[in-house]
Amino acid sequence: MSLLFGFTILLALLTAGIVLYLLTARRYQSADSVAQSYDQWTEDGILEFYWGEHIHLGHYGCPPQRKDFLAAKSDFENLCSV
Repeated sequence: MSLLFGFTILLALLTAGIVLYLLTARRYQSADSVAQSYDQWTEDGILEFYWGEHIHLGHYGCPPQRKDFLAAKSDFENLCSV
């Protein structure tokens, strides 16, 4: 009975976390806000903690469009270096 109770609590916490994330996720503001967030996450070690040393990011346009990853990576690097 306690295993079922523990699973129910875990499921409730996971659901609450997902709902909280969806309600508080920030919207895109500008390239600067993205770069600042990325820099802060790097300083805090958040990205490495969750994804390890190999993080692959890309810019897929506004509005987002299908694009080869290498082109998206290059666009992201150019956008963030401006």
